[in-house]
Amino acid sequence: MKRFKVVIMLLLAGAAVTAGCTKKESGDTSTNGERKYFLEKVRNVMVVQVYADGFKDLTLKEKMLAWHLYRSGIAGRDIYYDQNHKHALQIRNILEAIVENPEGIDEKVYSGILEYTKLFWINNCQYDADKSRKFIPNVSYINFSKAASIAETNGADFGLEEGEDLDEVLSYLRPYIFDRDFEPIKTNKNPEEGKDMLAESAVNFYDGVTLADFEGFEEKNSLNSKVVVENGELRELVYRAGGDGIEPGMYAEELEASARELEEAAEYAEPDQANVLRLLAKYFRTGDLEDFRTYNIAWVQNGTKIDIINGFIEVYNDPRGQKGYYEAMLELVDEENTSMLRAFAENALYFEQKAPWADEYKRAVISAPIANVVYALLGAGAAGPKSPRGINLPNEQAIREEYGSKSVVLGNVVIARHVASATAKMEEFAVSDEMRARAKKFGGLIFDLEVAMHEVVGHASGKKAADLEGDPADYIKEYYSTLEEARAELVALWNFFDPKLVEMGVAPSTEVGKAGYDAYAMGALTNLRKVPEGDQFEEDHDRATHLIVEYVRRNTSGIELKKIDGKTYFEVVDYDEMHRGIGEILSKLMEIKATGDYEGAKAIISEYGIKIDTELRDEILERSLAIGISDFDVVVYPRLTPLYGAEGSIIDIDISYPMDLKTQMLDFKHFFDEEEKDEEVDTQEVVIK
Repeated sequence: MKRFKVVIMLLLAGAAVTAGCTKKESGDTSTNGERKYFLEKVRNVMVVQVYADGFKDLTLKEKMLAWHLYRSGIAGRDIYYDQNHKHALQIRNILEAIVENPEGIDEKVYSGILEYTKLFWINNCQYDADKSRKFIPNVSYINFSKAASIAETNGADFGLEEGEDLDEVLSYLRPYIFDRDFEPIKTNKNPEEGKDMLAESAVNFYDGVTLADFEGFEEKNSLNSKVVVENGELRELVYRAGGDGIEPGMYAEELEASARELEEAAEYAEPDQANVLRLLAKYFRTGDLEDFRTYNIAWVQNGTKIDIINGFIEVYNDPRGQKGYYEAMLELVDEENTSMLRAFAENALYFEQKAPWADEYKRAVISAPIANVVYALLGAGAAGPKSPRGINLPNEQAIREEYGSKSVVLGNVVIARHVASATAKMEEFAVSDEMRARAKKFGGLIFDLEVAMHEVVGHASGKKAADLEGDPADYIKEYYSTLEEARAELVALWNFFDPKLVEMGVAPSTEVGKAGYDAYAMGALTNLRKVPEGDQFEEDHDRATHLIVEYVRRNTSGIELKKIDGKTYFEVVDYDEMHRGIGEILSKLMEIKATGDYEGAKAIISEYGIKIDTELRDEILERSLAIGISDFDVVVYPRLTPLYGAEGSIIDIDISYPMDLKTQMLDFKHFFDEEEKDEEVDTQEVVIK
């Protein structure tokens, strides 16, 4: 059977997971003949290095395209910090100034500040990306302020405005950094009874606005704006560069820099892709969502070897589920490893017709989605350092139905995560030797199948009711993201046992389905550790997983909670029953989405997806901490660097691997400053010669 190379690598990785290394391949710059993936652990977050073997084989023209797209993504990274919290950028600048000027700071204090800074980089603010809860430094405020004063003496630039005093600024920021109970939650979609979700969320999409204020207010730029109160009225502040008669908006300088790099990249692209990049640049300048729609239609029909996802896209962080946060992901297609995704893309209509929901919500024609395994070359904004494992875009349902979608699996991210992770999770939480044996037999295949079906088949499936005007997301609002993630997961789970997988050559037998169901039930149990305090999930993907398994547990005899030697396990005792339950809830969610049923979404997600058993959580958390399971992992991306010839022109783009989170994040901080200096030096050399 033809196998997916990523799968083979993951199967082979088992022997090396404790060291976090595998044999290095041609072109790798790591040492001692080993490829290093695991870099460090920051509190309970694992940091891994990802590699991109295919980059060195590109032509100079292709590398130049990638280089300008790389620059375009980095140009907008500060936007996401600002969207996460109104003071996130200021806090980050202070942290980086201390970290870069450590001379004379007590070693223990500096270590604590560096740890907190790394967590800040990892989460792009002072809130955990999954839990949405504030984390605080393991140093006192007094020692922190002393360290800042020493750094200032060392010449640190804290970005203070004229007349500002460092001590006064730190005193003002103190509760935002050190008080866990002050603005404790970044995104609170389900606050306590009687409290407003916007007022209870620290995320920076609104200023002085409550949910009630939106009654009678029409947003023109719901995806790419911030809503504020000015002179007693709501006003949208749009993210746009402006120009040609259009007034500059929020982050105009950054968006103009990103747009210019897109246009530079277009000079090295093929005509169709060049048009796509120029359309994105236009949108960054106008901020007009119709321009974004035009871009998306062109982008989704353009299959390219080097591609970028860039803009205001996902809405998970907004309590209302409307505001898109900035993200940029640069990708290089891994041709050798793309066969699995393309197989699903080619058979998308088959899986659509086999779906368990009503025929009226099934699509009769599907434009085969563009599906690739890719090397992630950059993740900025919401795409890094915490990277997705797979992506399916665009989000607009009407574009999906008429023009199709693009799906990618970030192969190098998947490999790094699997190789760097120990097998302790399976050993601790698998309920039986039979379950462990199946997991060992199929290795990463079940993970790859789940991602492929979730992204390529799941998100691209279904259609809205004929009488529903507009996009379902506009009706389902704050519950839409959870619902859609659950629906895509359920599509994958529903198809795990389909003999078509064997016929396609992507699975050796339908026994893979049992391993997939085992892993999913176990994953829902171990996910409880992500809520160390409180009694509910906040993150949409976590809510989706909880929703699915809780529904199956309560409404079928497929999954049982078992106690063995005082430890709790989820065991799949009847795979047919679990499959039936998955079909049942999938049908419900598809109908809710298709009809834009807000109350239906609220009811089923509130019932099964949000609240947790805190006693069980405490047990799982204790067991997880004992074996060192990370809450999540983040990646360090490759570094791209231009090489100049004697005449001052770029003769190559080098790829290297930072192997250190701090190095990467400070590289990004100084990225454009250093580039401008290099360009000045090169220009002078040309003049002299």
